[in-house]
Order: sequence, then C-alpha cells, then structure tokens
Amino acid sequence: MTRGHLPLCGEHAALTDGECIWRVEHAPVHDESGELVCVRQTVTACKAAPENASSATLSDSELRYRTLFEQINQGFCIIEMLFHEDGTAADYRFLTVNPAFEAQTGLVSATGRTMLELAPHHERHWFETYGEVARTGMPAHFQNEAAMLERWYDVHAFRLDPSRPNQVAVLFSDITEQRNAEQRRKRSERGARAAALLAEAATRRLDALLEVVPVGIVVSDRNGAIERENRMFAQLWGKDHPTRTTLADLGSWKARWADHSARHGQVLELADWTTARALRGEEAVGDLLEIESFDEPPVRRVLLSSGAPIRDENGEITGAVVAQLDITERIAAEEELLLAAKRKDEFLAMLSHELRNPLAPIASAADLIRVFPNDEEKSSRVVYAGRSA
Repeated sequence: MTRGHLPLCGEHAALTDGECIWRVEHAPVHDESGELVCVRQTVTACKAAPENASSATLSDSELRYRTLFEQINQGFCIIEMLFHEDGTAADYRFLTVNPAFEAQTGLVSATGRTMLELAPHHERHWFETYGEVARTGMPAHFQNEAAMLERWYDVHAFRLDPSRPNQVAVLFSDITEQRNAEQRRKRSERGARAAALLAEAATRRLDALLEVVPVGIVVSDRNGAIERENRMFAQLWGKDHPTRTTLADLGSWKARWADHSARHGQVLELADWTTARALRGEEAVGDLLEIESFDEPPVRRVLLSSGAPIRDENGEITGAVVAQLDITERIAAEEELLLAAKRKDEFLAMLSHELRNPLAPIASAADLIRVFPNDEEKSSRVVYAGRSA
C-alpha cells in the first residue's frame, strides 16, 4: 500500500478505449497479535457494457475525492484501533495518511506504524476518544493538545465503514499558532483589565486627593482647554468662571504680575500665563499673580502659580497641569509686619530725638559761662555739664 492512498473497498479505473473496467481492492492483513503483516491487493477486470455506466461514474467520483484527499491542507488519516482484552483502547495504527499529514504532525513514515511507536508518551485521551468513536460509531469534533508533538489540533473523527468498526477516519488541522495567538490575546486582555482596574483605583485616589488639597489644580490639553479642575480652583476663580476651550480664551481671565519686579502690576500677556508656558515646555515655578475672580462682586486674590507639561511615552507634550495657592492672607500679614516695623523705627527715632533735645539748653548755657573764665570753680562745673550734654 503506497502512502497517501485510501484503502477503499472498491477503487475503479476505466480504460480510455472503454473496453474494460478494472477493479482494485486493498485489504490489510494482520497476524494473531494484531500486527499489520501486509496489504492484500486484488485486481479484477470486466468488459464494459452499458449496464456498467454507473461504475464508470463511480470511478470519476472517486477520482475527484482522491484529488481532494491529496490536495487539502488539512491532515487526514485512517487509523485502526487496537484494544486490550478488557475493551479499553490500547493504541492505534496508521493505515493511510495524506500528503499534508507529515506537515501537520511532524510524524515521518507513519503508515503501518502505531502511535505509541512514534510518540511513546502520547496522551491517553486521544486513544480513549478514538476508541469511543470506533465502538459507538458516533463522530467526534474537539480541540485538544498533543503535548508530545508540541501542537494543538482541531479534530473531526468518524467511522467510515460499519463493516470495519475498528477503523476511524481523522481529519485535523494544526491550530497551534491560532491557539497561541488566542492565549496571547487573552493574556493581553487580562493585563488590560488589570491595568484598567489599577488606573481606576489610582483615579479614585487622585480624585480624593484633588478635592482635599488646599490648592487649586487645573489640567489642560495640548490646546489649553480645561480637561479637569478641582473644587479649590473653582473657588479661587469663581464657580461660574467661563469654559476654556483654547489658550485664546484666557483673554477674558484677569491677572497682573505681583512679584515686585519691574513688571509688577502689569497685565499678563497670553503667552505669560502659567499654562501657556508649561505647554511650551518652559519652567513655570512660583509665579506671583494678582487675579480678579469671576465672582459677583469680583474678588482680588494673590496666587502663587506653578505649572509643568504633561508628556506621553515619546516625550511629546500632550497637556499641562497648573497648581495655584492662595497667599492673599499671607501677603497681607507680611505687609502688616512691614508697616509695624516701619512704625517702630519711626517711634524709636522720635524718642531718641526727644531724649537728646532737653540737654541742648544746658549745653548752650555752658558755652556762655566759659566766655567768663574769672571764676575757676564755676568754669570747672560748666565744663563738666557741657561734657555731659
């Protein structure tokens, strides 16, 4: 029996002259132990006659099936089940295989050999499944792993001929790559779900943090549109502050420099805003600004404003985050301290002046007495008084 040929009960071939139809029959021969000894081939011939037209049609049909058998990409084989005396499946022998069999399994020269000869540790479930098909005649479709072959298969198993119950036809495809791809996809999905859960938990923590910090925080996209702001930011600028969709919308927001530099008191230009500078990738730390809120009536506040760009994995700027701390009360307290210190200095200067001025007349009188040097005793007292003054 040649590899790739089905052991069909009747394999026909019609001569081109139409005079004879040849009938070829293959049948395996086993010894007492069940081992395959040989394959018997019987060839008979008969004259063609009109009543044999159906046989010629059958030959054409078998030829088409033979072509399909040899051309399909799926592996195909016919196996003969071998059973123990107690009826359990022991092994199976490959009676015939198609050309795709070797590529699908990696098994070479399988025809006539048993599975355990080719793969001694082949899993038991394969024998049990095929044995069940042979015993019951019920077809089976399943996907399973052949660990010894390091492959996964999609398998259709069915009994071909009820008169040969131990023979099972197996049509199968190697789905290892699809299986691995599916496993990678599932792992990726599990990883994505886990990452999403972590991100969601991190977002909840961030939300809680943003709502309790005494700092106004606003996150903008690459165009300057507000994506997120916390409660304190809305409180600083007024709950009804206008929606900002681009940096240009900052034109309606009011702020002046309050850093006591040469620009102190100047209105912020669009490019000077902390968000704009952060979106350009510039350092924006500790800007002192005096703002006017959108409350009714407007409230003036002094803010310490800092910002930083938000970058993606490639380092590209995708947005900006700005934090603003209200230091109005602190600035007012510092100004009060400066005013108090100034008043103290003025008071001490005045007190010093007042303490020294009462002695000025005494010093003048002493100068006059020194003009009359006749009285030595008085002169010495005047000199002492003048020195003391």
